[in-house]
Amino acid sequence: MIVNNRVGKGREDMAGTTARGAFAGDYDTPEQRVGRYQDDRPWESCITLCRQWAWKPDDAMKPLAECVRTLATCAGGDGNLLLNVGPMPTGAIEPRQAARLRELGGWLQAHGESVYGTRGGPWKPGPWGASTRRGDSVYVHVFDWPADAVVLPRIERRVLEAVVLGGGKAEAGATAEGLVLRVAPADRRSIDTVVKLRLDGPADGLVAR
Repeated sequence: MIVNNRVGKGREDMAGTTARGAFAGDYDTPEQRVGRYQDDRPWESCITLCRQWAWKPDDAMKPLAECVRTLATCAGGDGNLLLNVGPMPTGAIEPRQAARLRELGGWLQAHGESVYGTRGGPWKPGPWGASTRRGDSVYVHVFDWPADAVVLPRIERRVLEAVVLGGGKAEAGATAEGLVLRVAPADRRSIDTVVKLRLDGPADGLVAR
């Protein structure tokens, strides 16, 4: 049995984290927000697909881009995402919400290796996007390109190969500024450009400097 931290008085309201030293339950539960980067205690953001927890006719629904970026940011923060869907009175999922979930599933079919079985980091989520890691690979999720390149803090590994998941070329090179990541505009994705970096050793335990 797994118990969340709603059983404890130390839970910090909708932020969902538990004050250190007052831990209760097995994991934290931020609500309607992405939890902060936290790799020393499991957490799961509980976020609705629409505005309400229960079904409501014509409720405003989150666009696919927001759903994908929320999922990637949760994974990049070393957490999990519970995407809530409220069933209609018939018990069925509203068709438009079911369609959005299938769209998200389609994105995962193409990019799932950057989410499933990964841990967050080595770079913490930021305005540019997020990163995840598994084995000797790091997956960089770039939501917004600030210029022609994204510059990330250095890591103590050498990049052997850089590719865009789903097809496309990427360049990654170490400079005095840090790790510079480039993808041609034609190979970028409007929602999330996922760049897979294959390193010369395990990505686990790396700390960005």
